[in-house]
Amino acid sequence: MKIHFSMNDIYPSCKRLFTEVLGVSDASMTELLLEIRLFKNTDELRYMCDVFLELEKFLEKDEAYTFRIHTLNGKVIWPVKVRLGEEEFDYIESTGAVWFIADTEQLRKSFEGLVPLLAFATDDIARMERVMNGLAMHTKRLSRVAKSIPTPVGLVAYHPEHTKALKSKYESIAR
Repeated sequence: MKIHFSMNDIYPSCKRLFTEVLGVSDASMTELLLEIRLFKNTDELRYMCDVFLELEKFLEKDEAYTFRIHTLNGKVIWPVKVRLGEEEFDYIESTGAVWFIADTEQLRKSFEGLVPLLAFATDDIARMERVMNGLAMHTKRLSRVAKSIPTPVGLVAYHPEHTKALKSKYESIAR
């Protein structure tokens, strides 16, 4: 099943031939979950992403499938990239390990090479919303975890002319 999940997506006009005559069916939820559990470091990132996107389609059709994806918790299934470089990803990690999801491109650029990040593109991550929510991945999203509190540093130097102009308008502003 490493390449195609839905024959209907590839050959929509031949659905009857595949399903009725040849007895070929689309991948089931169980097959997708098994395929995800069997991910290896040698698998291509695009293939891994496609499997998760197919899983997302199942969840889109019926939210009741969400309880079945809980079997993926704790499994080593997520491609993680730590270092900057040509590799698609460095290793596969479990949900319980320390890594993050750069759910915006700006966060990816800011944190890439500094912390372990999910190797999928931000566009693909956005298309896996139900999978991420079903596996309670909100604690790994950098948009929720990374908070910035700006603090001024240095000396404050008032501009004398602007300060004088503002003070002269005080009576009008205070009313």
